[in-house]
Amino acid sequence: MLAARCQKILKANNWKLTATHKMIYVIKKIILLSMFGILLLPIFVSAQTADDISISLTPENPGPNQSVTATIQSFMFDLNKSMISWYVGGKSQISGIGKINFTFTAPASGQIALEARITPQGGDQVIKTTGVTVSDIDLIWQGINVLVPPFYKGRSLPVQEGEVKVVAIPKLLFSGINLKPEDFTYEWKRNFTTESEGFAKNYLVFQNDFSNNSEQVEVSASPVKNEVVINKGESITLGQPEIVFYEKDLALGTHYNRALNQGSSLQKNETLLVAFPYFFSGDSIFSNELKYQWFLNDQELTGFTENEIPIKSGQSPGQTKITAKIEARKKLFQSVNQSIIIKY
Repeated sequence: MLAARCQKILKANNWKLTATHKMIYVIKKIILLSMFGILLLPIFVSAQTADDISISLTPENPGPNQSVTATIQSFMFDLNKSMISWYVGGKSQISGIGKINFTFTAPASGQIALEARITPQGGDQVIKTTGVTVSDIDLIWQGINVLVPPFYKGRSLPVQEGEVKVVAIPKLLFSGINLKPEDFTYEWKRNFTTESEGFAKNYLVFQNDFSNNSEQVEVSASPVKNEVVINKGESITLGQPEIVFYEKDLALGTHYNRALNQGSSLQKNETLLVAFPYFFSGDSIFSNELKYQWFLNDQELTGFTENEIPIKSGQSPGQTKITAKIEARKKLFQSVNQSIIIKY
């Protein structure tokens, strides 16, 4: 409106703007804009806060004692010209102009504070703090539905063509509380293929294929109340069943507390030698799925088809080599033989 009215007045009076008038008008406009920008400058400077800064971690969820690289980013600061100081757990670590990257070692467990103090040129110091949470998963595996002696306290060896169970135990501190395995959702992969997933399902059970002598197992665990994802992978080597020899007393039974695989001296005129089929698939040593064979000095003994054989001392001092062979009739790779030297 005002501009249009001025135009009419100029035309009515035949006034014309000279070049000098135009130059004066432009200079006044520049001065006004500059003054407006100067007035706004303190507003923009004072608006720079910790919210304008981000800290990223690589890896995002470090494991115990793992090397971590922290990087700060900002679109409001010229970080390359700013003084940057890094603190871990409240202790000064490193400082310098443009120190946007910082590498440190994560603690063995729990959480620790990571702090970056940024002082831009001509500005006030801004402090950005983030927490570094150490996370990890313990993977424990063993063979299941395999043969072991009574009161066996060890871990059952996973063998080829046998069943394997893998259990995940996540370690994560959240809001000062150690989360339990049932507080997570899980995704399980076996040989890079998803096998199962679900809430509180912290285990995986599978049957080994005879063509694989190892299994690659991976698990991802994420707490329900947090977006953290913990990953862990392990290569599980499948072993072979074993034979362990024991002496069997007719009155007291088998002496499972004393293995004889390194050889034995016969203290009696007659005793029973037991061959126990460790880690063979099955639920009984007397199962028809197991085949037993015995050899005396490499000559097969007929008529002995169970896992024990009687031994008698000779007429004169000497030694005898006894070999037991056990095989699972329905398993291609579950077959083993073991020898022992008996002195008398």
